[in-house]
Amino acid sequence: MKVYIGLRWLVCIVLLLSSCQSDFRPGQANRTDLIKGQSDPADYRSIQLQNGLKVLLISDAKLVKAYASLSVQAGYFQDPANIAGLAHLYEHMLSKGSAKYPQTAEYKQFLADHGGRSNASTRSRSTNYYFQVANSGFAMALDRFAWQFIDPLLPAEMVYKERHAVEAEFRLKYRDPFRRKREVIRQLINSDHPYSQFSTGNLVTLQDTQQQNLQQALANFGQKYYCAPRMAAVLASPLSLEQLTQLATDKFSGVPRQCKATLSASPAVFNHPPAGKVVNIKTLNKRSRLTMSFLVPNSQSSRDAMVADYIEWLFETQNANGLETYLQKHDLIQQLYASNSNLDEGHDLFNIEFKLTNAGWKQPESIVAMTFAYIELLREQAMQQDYFAVFQQLNQQRFNLDGRHKEADDIRALAESLLFEPAFQVLAAGRIATRYSTEEIRDWLAHLIPENMLVIRENSHLPEHKIESIYNTAYSIDSSLNSSTKLAKVAFRLPELSPYLADAVAVDVSDVKHPRLLIDTKQLTSWYLPKAVAEDSYTAITLYIDTLSSTTDFDYLNPLFVKRLEMQLENVLGAASQANISVDISTTRQGLKLALSGRSGDWPKLWQDLLMGLQQPQLESSRLKDTLNRHIHSLQGRLKDRLSSQTKQLQDALLGLHPTTRQYLDYFAQFDESRYQHFVRHYLDNAHLTSIYYGHVSATQWQQMNQLLNPLASKIKQPIPAAVDHWQGKHSNIGLQTNQLNSQDSAVRLVLIPQSQSLYSHAAVELLASMLKAPFFQQLRTEEQLGYSVSVAAKQSYGQPFLSYYVQSPVAGSEGLLERVKQFNQWAVTYLSMMPLTQFEQLKTNLSVSLGQSQINSSSAEGGLRYNIRKGRPLDYHKQLQQAVASMSQETFLAMAEFLLKQELQGVLAEPSITVSEKPDL
Repeated sequence: MKVYIGLRWLVCIVLLLSSCQSDFRPGQANRTDLIKGQSDPADYRSIQLQNGLKVLLISDAKLVKAYASLSVQAGYFQDPANIAGLAHLYEHMLSKGSAKYPQTAEYKQFLADHGGRSNASTRSRSTNYYFQVANSGFAMALDRFAWQFIDPLLPAEMVYKERHAVEAEFRLKYRDPFRRKREVIRQLINSDHPYSQFSTGNLVTLQDTQQQNLQQALANFGQKYYCAPRMAAVLASPLSLEQLTQLATDKFSGVPRQCKATLSASPAVFNHPPAGKVVNIKTLNKRSRLTMSFLVPNSQSSRDAMVADYIEWLFETQNANGLETYLQKHDLIQQLYASNSNLDEGHDLFNIEFKLTNAGWKQPESIVAMTFAYIELLREQAMQQDYFAVFQQLNQQRFNLDGRHKEADDIRALAESLLFEPAFQVLAAGRIATRYSTEEIRDWLAHLIPENMLVIRENSHLPEHKIESIYNTAYSIDSSLNSSTKLAKVAFRLPELSPYLADAVAVDVSDVKHPRLLIDTKQLTSWYLPKAVAEDSYTAITLYIDTLSSTTDFDYLNPLFVKRLEMQLENVLGAASQANISVDISTTRQGLKLALSGRSGDWPKLWQDLLMGLQQPQLESSRLKDTLNRHIHSLQGRLKDRLSSQTKQLQDALLGLHPTTRQYLDYFAQFDESRYQHFVRHYLDNAHLTSIYYGHVSATQWQQMNQLLNPLASKIKQPIPAAVDHWQGKHSNIGLQTNQLNSQDSAVRLVLIPQSQSLYSHAAVELLASMLKAPFFQQLRTEEQLGYSVSVAAKQSYGQPFLSYYVQSPVAGSEGLLERVKQFNQWAVTYLSMMPLTQFEQLKTNLSVSLGQSQINSSSAEGGLRYNIRKGRPLDYHKQLQQAVASMSQETFLAMAEFLLKQELQGVLAEPSITVSEKPDL
């Protein structure tokens, strides 16, 4: 096994884990000094208030926004048996006013006025709430947030309105394959187990009962389950830990400490062991999957040892002698996924999911047999410390090199973790193992047996004998596959270290303090961008290939070219992922982009191996056919995407950015492989290369990597200028297009496009969207309940800013939605004209601060700089945009906003094509 610089880490971890095998706890960890990564820029403190509420405090001077999140140990497991979805409805209702702040829209409007937003989500055993806001409004926003848990009003008139929002959310995801699959699996779960319950809720389940009305049921639910000892909050801001401690104490001490109901232990998951039962699920879309799901234990000790994560890694990581590679070589699967889904406080389902080929669909028994052969190898070798040490090395490196400042998703995840994990290891939970135990691994693997397994098959042509009642999904159950218990004999081995793995080492980039144009020739332009966050080791290396293709079908063939490159390079991409390096190959308007990013790695070696694929793009004939079929299948799937995705694809086509999905499919129905091969051979005839190096890259490295581009550059016969990726869509008169789409809802996706791409037009669009998003949501969603998905936002495409509206509705047609958006815009003109100057100035300040949010972390800062280069903008465009917002007068803004809002709306009107019989019964 070839080991690179990482060997030193490996030895250290083996010694560390073996010396403290059963109770490993890093020495610096305690309730006030949490386990944290070496590059983590924040300071932390965990406290517990007198009422029992746990709080994690995060002080980070670089944060330009403040965050708060609170998780409650109550979810749909606590739904009454006769009111499915009550926990979900309670989550919706909590923000609709409190005793101190009774107005239903006050919370969201306050956040919008202070550059913030909020969201919430309901899970099986918990519910999470969060908001973000400008630092200046944090204390006031936190007060409003806390009072939702101290004394929520749950107003009756809003209860019966908001249940329609739950219904709209249910319909929005009615065709989602995961939800349909989950509902079928619930038919096999013990009916006394809370996982067997329908979780989302809809108009059928959320009704008054003979015993109590819905509002009283909600009030009782809160009193039973929402109390401080079952809550965990996270606060993050530039304030000091002392200030945050005082803030948490002041705001959350009033949360009631008593719950009226206890949390009961869950009963057995299954009445009888699943014993290899086969569940056949008839899918709505063309989908061919096989999943082996095992009931496995979930305990604090197994989580500390990250046993499930370790086994997932042994299945999923790049391994030339592993299960996935073997099954791919025998044309049985396209891809393997391993995952762990929680069932209750003591059990998970460990899922090994296979995306099947046509041959694999016909041989499920072979796939199951090979999988059990690999599991047997795990039982023999997975307990060896050197393998676990490789896994731990990768996690430890990722944990210690992560210098990101926390953002919204991080804060929400930490609140959830604090609810269930010891406070001192909340930052490390699920990221690094704090103990190593052969007993835990052995016991966990002992559950991966046929008697403990469900086999789930998904396909549109499966036999059906039953219909589940929530999503009307057809399914059937067989006793088991006709497979032999005899293990297949395959020479599997466990994974080795990635060849691209390297320790983080000091790189001398001190001589470059500002963006620098390294090379500017006819064939190659090269930039170096110094890291925006000094303490972060984040590295990004990007290559753009701009080509002037002579073929008229470039838009059709280029995406297929990229898919085939991905398949050709799949082993390289897998080994990069194993080394914690992300690699993205994607299309651009002019060609393609190859992007690498991470915090350490052997960049030149990875670069060289990736470029080999670009220099010699080739696949065997069978794989050429396979990629073509996958591409066509993917295009067909777009026709049954969520309505929001379908309308976005149509809008982009209407704006002239790419063909429609139907046009793609018509083209590939007449596909000519020889024409494609001609396209590939001449891809670089008229081209230009642009390389961009960001961050932790030395002069020696970028010089070496630019030299590796020479073979590609030599293929260029006629150089073209580097592309300036400007907007190429039509600016006006695109009109309105009505389409009948695969959905049960209607929708509108509309745009208002400024005639100018100027900095001030961009500033005006951003400012206008920030002012309209809260009232648009309040009027169309909260008050009128037109649908669940309601938004207005500032967007940009190829450097062109525009105002974007989306409304999806189960109750109104697209023409009615169009008229309602027109009415809103008329209202908005008056609303903006009456806005006090002080409010306008405050909104400008908050937006300017929010726009700076993208610069605090390296990945987003690098993306912004690279975007500016490609769009021909100044590198400091983000700062100029902030200044344009800050300096815009109210008079100038009102003139630009009124001009834009009085334009004709353009875009896509969508009408449903699914018949009433296909909709859920109400």
